[in-house]
Amino acid sequence: MAQLTHEGRNMMSTPRVDQHPLETWPEVKHVLDASAGGNPVSVLQEAFPHLYIDHKVADFCTQHGLFESLATTIHLVQHCFHKVQEAHVQLEQDPELGEEKLIVDLTLHGDIDEVLASYDQYTRQWVDAVPWPTRDYFRLSYDVI
Repeated sequence: MAQLTHEGRNMMSTPRVDQHPLETWPEVKHVLDASAGGNPVSVLQEAFPHLYIDHKVADFCTQHGLFESLATTIHLVQHCFHKVQEAHVQLEQDPELGEEKLIVDLTLHGDIDEVLASYDQYTRQWVDAVPWPTRDYFRLSYDVI
């Protein structure tokens, strides 16, 4: 990926969701290939080195066929949030509904306006990339430091 600078920030150039199908994103394609006959969790962690995935997440993703959507979600996190210090994916039970959800929990550097703009960009692209029934399994949470 090429390094770009915008207003003094380093940004990675990555195809936008509306420019290329998901299969052309190398990280997502690699996970799709691995999920067909390998260990998609280790492939995800190799493709996204700052990512921690709980073992319960792997079982949940296998059970519900969510590895492609998880790879897409993490790819968009990397593309939209430029100062991710940590990223964890955990399985938690929704206290109101009792359903299990994948929580993508981020620790971010940056000012609030920058983070909110990144969140808006992420949300627009994520809604376009991940189909509705699958989106209901995911929640994004972040802390700004």
